[in-house]
Formats: sequence, structure tokens, C-alpha cells
Amino acid sequence: MTRFAFDSPTLLWAEAIGRPGQRVFYLHAGQDREWVRVRIEKFQLQQLADAIDELLAEAGRRFNPPEEDAAPAAEGPPVPPASDLEAGQMSIGYDPSDDRISLTVSEPGAADDAPPVLECRPSRGQVRALSRRIAELVAAGRPLCPVCEQPMDPDGHRCLRRNGHEAGGLG
Repeated sequence: MTRFAFDSPTLLWAEAIGRPGQRVFYLHAGQDREWVRVRIEKFQLQQLADAIDELLAEAGRRFNPPEEDAAPAAEGPPVPPASDLEAGQMSIGYDPSDDRISLTVSEPGAADDAPPVLECRPSRGQVRALSRRIAELVAAGRPLCPVCEQPMDPDGHRCLRRNGHEAGGLG
């Protein structure tokens, strides 16, 4: 049994709190005044955006183009979240019968047959807006070293491809 299910979410948003290099990422999902906050790793968030983009492209090719709908609210409701969760396995799919996306999140380490802790069914427009938001969050992070492609702090970093020598700072 799903702990939180939002069949017509009114909130679907991503957030980063903290300075680049020390940020904590969250996925917010909710309906009306009930919402949850899911702590998620940056790479999981990026994978989710990539999966959304692929799914939307495929749905657009195979089914009718979506109606554009309003972007979700940028902040959670004024009430505290019903729960703080942590993302483990995530899945995303498309249901053409009602033109909705299915997004599920399981707890870390949950068995394959364990029910998800979060299931929501946003519109294509909502997940498109979420993907755009994720792109903004990722772009706001630390720049990558042009040599080793690892994140650089403002004062530079020890580049493994340069045998540990300093790569330049951000200037």
C-alpha cells in the first residue's frame, strides 16, 4: 500500500537548499494542502529529468501533443509537509488512457516488491515544468573542471588528470 498517493497533484517541484557543493536537494509533491518532501541526490534528480524528457518525447511521438497547463507552484504550501521521505528507487511511466504520468518513489533499500512510499500522477505539463526546474538547479551548481570534468570549488581543485596539481579557480 502506498503511503502517499496524489492522483491529481497540485504541487510538483524541485528545490536545492545550501551553497553549491553543499546543497541538499528535494522533490516536493502534493495535492491541495497535503504534501511531502523527498530528499533526493543530485544525480537522481538529473536522472529523473532525463527520464522525463525521454518519456515526453516518446509520448509526443506516439500520442497526441499535450495541452499546455500551468506550471506548478514554486514553493510548498504554507503548512508543513505531511512527511519527509528519502528517495531510493524511482520509476516513471505514461498512461495514455488519461494522459497522465505515473511517478513512484520507494524507500532506499526497499525490496523490489515493496510498495512505493510516494505515487503521484501529474500531467505532462507539470513534469515538463519539473524537468525545466531541475535543469535550473543543476546549472546553478559548481562549474566542472575542463580537464577532469569534476566539480570545482571557487578556489579551484586538485585535478586527478593533472596528477593532483591545482586547476585554476573560478576567478
